[in-house]
Amino acid sequence: MHRLITIFGLLTLLGGLTCPAYAGIRVFFDWGIFGASWTDIDGNQRRTVLGPFYEQANGDEGTLSAIRPFWSGAYSTRRDQTVNEFLWPLANSRRDGAAWTWRFGTVMGFYDDVSDPNGRYRLWALPFYFQGRDKNGEDYRALFPIGGTINEFLGRDTNQFFLFPLYGRQVINDVETTNYLWPIFSRTIGDRDDRFRIFPIYGHSRREGMGEKRFVLWPFWTDVRYDWEGSKGQGWILFPLFGHLKLQDQESYWVIPPFFRYAVGEEGNSRLHGPWPFFQKTTGESEKLYIFPLAGEKKIGHVTKSFLLWPFVFRDKLERNEYTLTRNYVMPFLYYFNKVPRNSEEKASTYLKIWPFFSWEDGDRGQRLRMLELWPVRNQGPIERNLAPLWRLAQYQSNGTDSDTEILWGTYRRIKRGDEVYTSIFPLYESQKNLGPPQFKTWSVLKGLIGYERREKSRKVKLLYFINIPWGSSGNVKEAIP
Repeated sequence: MHRLITIFGLLTLLGGLTCPAYAGIRVFFDWGIFGASWTDIDGNQRRTVLGPFYEQANGDEGTLSAIRPFWSGAYSTRRDQTVNEFLWPLANSRRDGAAWTWRFGTVMGFYDDVSDPNGRYRLWALPFYFQGRDKNGEDYRALFPIGGTINEFLGRDTNQFFLFPLYGRQVINDVETTNYLWPIFSRTIGDRDDRFRIFPIYGHSRREGMGEKRFVLWPFWTDVRYDWEGSKGQGWILFPLFGHLKLQDQESYWVIPPFFRYAVGEEGNSRLHGPWPFFQKTTGESEKLYIFPLAGEKKIGHVTKSFLLWPFVFRDKLERNEYTLTRNYVMPFLYYFNKVPRNSEEKASTYLKIWPFFSWEDGDRGQRLRMLELWPVRNQGPIERNLAPLWRLAQYQSNGTDSDTEILWGTYRRIKRGDEVYTSIFPLYESQKNLGPPQFKTWSVLKGLIGYERREKSRKVKLLYFINIPWGSSGNVKEAIP
């Protein structure tokens, strides 16, 4: 790290000699892939050393520091969240206010409030060791499969076991389940629940107000009784021959279950499997037609999902009062996202990725093009912080009359702010010009070996990095000033 800081300081000093800043563009220095410091299109102050290897960015939305691919640290102002990642996905640490979560491989920790020594916490080394304190202040420990207690795990308030699968006990709210030689023997009791199982010989599950389910010599015989208001009834399945379900609002028949099924309900609701999963058709409140794996579509309320040549081509569509959202996938080669607001004054959002070549984005923050894109789906935070800049050969971003372009980690850089343009092909050529007032133009070859500067009322020739020869507008040649 000290060497990086030293290199960064030297580049800053050298860059200050050759990269003056004018008007709206702030390029503090630019030595291409070796190092650069500038203000990007979003107003963030960015610094890089050795291309994507070291990066630091500071802005209104937060900060980012990275030594890729070894470490990255980011702070989000909006979420008040700090994230550090080490050789992602090997290890990470996250702070959300007073809460702290960390992970190293399968070892993870969580502290609800780091300032409270008696607060809720977890220290787990999956899948063997568990230790913590739950929201009620109760401590727990477990060594799997030998024995112990794990609270707030797998949706249960309490999980107890001894020589798993010999004995186990789970509690959720008022429902308690005891298992012996799981999954063979199980007993569950609660205020509304009663379940018993000797698998696969016999089992039943009753819940007050819901009904009862049973099996005998599973999967050969199962039956059910529903007590739901408006949908009461009962049914059975004799596997693999036949089945029947009769409710107040629907009736179903199975032949060679689960392959062939026909169900008909109120208001035209129906379901046909013939055979499942290759042909599925549903009509009524939900519409579904699958000819698996060739093509299929399912619509439930405002959501429509379809596929073609599963699992390669998918399409999702969500229609809301505020917007229409569409997603298309051709795995793993194409991902397309489009969000169109109902309000015509709001801007639509579009994202397109052609893997592994490029991604294109157009939204509230302007347009952005990135090449290459080796991650097959849309980049998430960890990918963007730790890996994506390493393989990104070119990127372009624009918003209105402003734009940033970068190729080969700064070997080519173009920054445009309104009428002002900065261009660099390191180390051969560098220029900066402004077409609007105040007009100026400056260029240099080999970072100042030869250069030229023209302003509205003066001109200047630069030689050998330090020699400036003013070339006045009156034509008088003044003495060279080093």
